[in-house]
Amino acid sequence: MIEGRKLRTLRGHSGKVYHASFSPDGRASATASYDNTVKLWKPDGSLLATLEGHSDGVLHVSFSPDGQTLTTASYDGTIKLWTLDGTLISTLRGHRDGVNAAVCSPDGQTLATASNDHTILLWTLTQMSDLNHLLSQGCTLLQDYRRSLSALEQGRLAECESGE
Repeated sequence: MIEGRKLRTLRGHSGKVYHASFSPDGRASATASYDNTVKLWKPDGSLLATLEGHSDGVLHVSFSPDGQTLTTASYDGTIKLWTLDGTLISTLRGHRDGVNAAVCSPDGQTLATASNDHTILLWTLTQMSDLNHLLSQGCTLLQDYRRSLSALEQGRLAECESGE
């Protein structure tokens, strides 16, 4: 027989909480709420981050198999991929109604989403991973380039960026 006892109560959402999930390593948990947010928690119950970006209730949250990404499914019909610091990576659109669940395959390459529109969609995640890697490389190159500019060249670059 399995018995349980309450360890702690997590408070912070202003709406109904629909789903909770643990990271694969157990070092964090996440909760999805009808208040349009996801909250990321430490094991001691303290809040790590609040993920905001959905325009309606969040019905499901899950961690990627490597524990580095969160996937959220919302009644707004979108699926969002996030870093653990709360940065939005991507928004997936394809369902015609609220999305009830989103789960990664064990290898992290495929995402399955289930919706009120009576469909399950399968998404490949490798292209997004490759794109994020390319964007990261591009940002690093740009930062290195900016550091190498003289003060005069940086001033000209700033003028160009401001449109003046």
